[in-house]
Amino acid sequence: MKESLRFTNKMGISSDIVNETRNNTKVIITADKKEVLNYSTQIMLEISTNILARIFPNIEIDVEDVPAKHLNTSKNLYSHLIKTKNEAYKWNQAKGETQNYIYLVVGNKKVSEKAIYIDANGWLAYVGNKPSNIEKKDIRIPIGSVTSACLGAAEIFKLIFNKKIKKDFNLIENIIFNTLTYKFDDEINIPVDQLNLDRVSLFGSGSVGSSLLYTLGFMPNVSGTIDIVDRDPNIDINNMQRYSYLNLSDLEKNQSLSKAKWAANKIDSDLENLKVNYWDKSQGTVSNYLNSRPLKPGIKLAISAVDNINARIEIADCLAERTINAGTGDVTLTITRHGFSDGKACLACDYISNIPSRNWYQKVSRETGLSVGRVAQLLQGGEVLVEDDIKIMINKRFIEKEKKDKLLNTDLNSIVNRKLYSSVSIDNKNSTESSVTAPFVSTMSGALLTGEMIKEIAGLQGNWKKNKFRMDMLIGNSLSTSVPKAGIKCLCANNFRKQSYENLWDGNR
Repeated sequence: MKESLRFTNKMGISSDIVNETRNNTKVIITADKKEVLNYSTQIMLEISTNILARIFPNIEIDVEDVPAKHLNTSKNLYSHLIKTKNEAYKWNQAKGETQNYIYLVVGNKKVSEKAIYIDANGWLAYVGNKPSNIEKKDIRIPIGSVTSACLGAAEIFKLIFNKKIKKDFNLIENIIFNTLTYKFDDEINIPVDQLNLDRVSLFGSGSVGSSLLYTLGFMPNVSGTIDIVDRDPNIDINNMQRYSYLNLSDLEKNQSLSKAKWAANKIDSDLENLKVNYWDKSQGTVSNYLNSRPLKPGIKLAISAVDNINARIEIADCLAERTINAGTGDVTLTITRHGFSDGKACLACDYISNIPSRNWYQKVSRETGLSVGRVAQLLQGGEVLVEDDIKIMINKRFIEKEKKDKLLNTDLNSIVNRKLYSSVSIDNKNSTESSVTAPFVSTMSGALLTGEMIKEIAGLQGNWKKNKFRMDMLIGNSLSTSVPKAGIKCLCANNFRKQSYENLWDGNR
């Protein structure tokens, strides 16, 4: 992969401090040899290795080479983690001597050097600066494990880049985060022995949607059917660092495949008892997908992992019985869940009030070179990019010339959003700033979305009393609230839609 594709250089400016910091630092991932056969330990090791190898070129694995019986591999654990590291991202040869060492310790092993400790069990995720005392029950739910790995990677990120981060941040001190209840130091932990997906539709198989599938792949005893809907005709190699489910071998083998087909093939190989359907390219719009299936039975669970408001409103208009949603900002993640016509906020309610203002159109216009009127047509009118739009954006250096064919007939929302989310600004020597991709944001978003899916299917949704969770992964703070209704402007206030939803689901659940 070309050096120019690195996200450290995606703003087109020098990234000397970023590269110097990366090259001078080695992250050592290790675990207690008594725990490396554990379900949660093996998942934490894989996810930590995968994410950190997308941020830092110098990763060392220090674990026993025991059978990796809980991972989707035929290799032993050490060999599998080395392969995971090498296939996460292709770095140029690091220059200079390593000056800083930092450990990521999985489980109760103690080290004398600077370290971040993570641990997990079932729904529980621990991160801190000392070993945890988390109770070790054999609860085979991967959500806590993936979450702890993401939180640990975020802490490593903060320690290494420290004062260079152009954003407020705090180091987390020894917390247990319960992904079942979204509370801290709440240790309720409920097992789910099997999971049967019934009329589940995943909209979006990008970095968040594929992270949901990645997390689901660690879950034992998964059956049923899932539909994957994504209209992107190809995997975007410029997003390689954000796609924790995508490795270099996948990229080489599947570059000609649509994003939905790649994701379907990948999860199909991980979960042999799960039937996977996909809708892609011209078939991949929400409306075309809906037209391809019978009105009844309806979609029991719609999963929104898309990156723009229009798509979310279309998903809300599917009239699924239940809908869960994830969104990401630069280093923030948001999880919401919704019914329809139940007196609470539907998926559209949270976004109707967030439809872009003229100020946003003007900002996008300045960045892209497109007129404000054309930006409004593209962002809100549902129009796609035509050749003249592409030429203007190339001249403005908003997009690269070689992307011309791939971006033709796509939407502007996705392109704009890709430049804004899951990245952190870093100071440079020359007083400019560069941007470092933060794959722990999209991976954790996907993991929590998987958790919401499990809760909905297993009847555990009552353990979370609210319907909106938001976390800033640099500051470490979070907020669990309820999405306010948008009132008469929203889809769920429309009497025809309300009646249609009731007709669809009354007695047909």
